[in-house]
Amino acid sequence: MEVLSLGEKVKKRRKQLNMTLKDVAGSRVTPGQISLVESSKSNPSMDLLNYLSETLGVSIEYFMESETTQADRICDYFSQMAEIQIELQNFDKALKYLEKGDYYIEKYNLILPKARNLYLKGMYEIKRENFTKGFDYLFQCNVIYSLHDHKGAFIDNFMLVAKTFMNEDSLPMAISYFHKSEALFVEG
Repeated sequence: MEVLSLGEKVKKRRKQLNMTLKDVAGSRVTPGQISLVESSKSNPSMDLLNYLSETLGVSIEYFMESETTQADRICDYFSQMAEIQIELQNFDKALKYLEKGDYYIEKYNLILPKARNLYLKGMYEIKRENFTKGFDYLFQCNVIYSLHDHKGAFIDNFMLVAKTFMNEDSLPMAISYFHKSEALFVEG
C-alpha cells in the first residue's frame, strides 16, 4: 500500500496502460505538460485533469483524492486487520499491523486514526492481561476523543474497561465505568 501524489498517480496509470507521454498528450497538450504534471512541477487545470481522467480511464475523484485521505484509508485497513488479529489472539501479527498504521499516522499527522490505534493497543494489552498498560492506552485515546467531541468512542472505551473489570472480579470498578458510559450516552 502506498500513498501517491497526483503526479505519481498519472505516471503510474500511464505506465499500467503502456502509454508514452506522447500517447497521453495526443493532440490536446504537449508531452512536456504531462511530464510536468507527473513530476509534480505543475498542477493541472480542471480541464486538463478531466482530460487525463478520460484518457487514462480513471475517475477524476481518483486523481483528486489527497495524500492525507489515502493515508487515512490505509490506516483504516491496518486497524481492521489488527483488530481481527487481536480477536484471533495472533498478537505478533496484530502488532505488525498496528506498527504499519503508526507509520502513516506519524507521517501524515492523522489524529483520529491515532486514537483508533491507541484503542487497539489498549485492547491488545488487555487481551494479553497487561491491564495497566492497556488502560493507559485507552485513556490516551480518550484524550484525543474528548478534544474532538467523539462521545460514542468514549463510551466504547469505558465499556471495554468496565467489561475488563468484570472479568477481573472487580465489580465496583466495573459498575463505575458502566455508570460513566451511561452518563455520556444520556448527555450525548
